[in-house]
Amino acid sequence: MADVTISQLTQGTPIGNNSIPFSTGTSTNRALISALPVDYSSIVNPPSRALLVYEVSSGTNGGVALNNQWVSRPINTIVYNQNNIIKALNTPGTDNIGVRRWWLDPGNYIMEAEGVYFNHINLQCNAMHRIIRGSGGVAASGLSCRCHDVTGASKALTTKVPPTLITVTSYEFFELQYWLSATQGTTADLGYAINSGQPERYAYVYVTKV
Repeated sequence: MADVTISQLTQGTPIGNNSIPFSTGTSTNRALISALPVDYSSIVNPPSRALLVYEVSSGTNGGVALNNQWVSRPINTIVYNQNNIIKALNTPGTDNIGVRRWWLDPGNYIMEAEGVYFNHINLQCNAMHRIIRGSGGVAASGLSCRCHDVTGASKALTTKVPPTLITVTSYEFFELQYWLSATQGTTADLGYAINSGQPERYAYVYVTKV
C-alpha cells in the first residue's frame, strides 16, 4: 500500500482496528491511523445481472405492430441470468404476443430496455417504449422518438428506456411495451430481418439486482 502524507497526525499512534501506514511530510517514520470507512458490500455481494431478448431465427421479421395504443412486446429468450434473478419468463394464457413477462423476487433492480421499429416507405411515426409492472402503473418510461421520412425512403429506428431504479416489494412480473403512431401492418413493423445467418434480435431488457 502506498504511503499517505498527513503531517498533522502524531507519529506512532495506532487509532482503531482498521489501520493504514503513512509518513509525515518531514519524517520517514511510520504511524498507524484508522482507515476511512469503506463499504465492501459491492465486492462481497456484487450485483447480479440478466439479459432478456426477443430472438427469432435468421430471416424472420419482428412482427406486426398495432398503432395508437400501448402494446406488450414479446421477450422470449434469457441470454444469461446470474444468480437466477429472473425467476420466470412466460406469457399469460394464449394470445398473439407470446412470451413477454419476466418475474422478480423482492429487491432493488435497475432496468433498461430498447427495441427496433421499421419505418416503411412514406410513413411518418412517433414511437416510445416503457416498462410496466404487474402491481399496476409504469415502472420505467422511455425516450420519445420521431421518424420523418422523405418520399420513397424507408428506415429503422430504436427507442430506449434509460436505466431506472425499481423497487420490488413482492413477487411481481414486468413487461416491455411499445407505442407507435402509425404502422403499415406488415410483419416487419417491429423489425426487418437482415438474414445474416445469426438469430435476429429486435428488443432487449437488461436487469441488474443491486
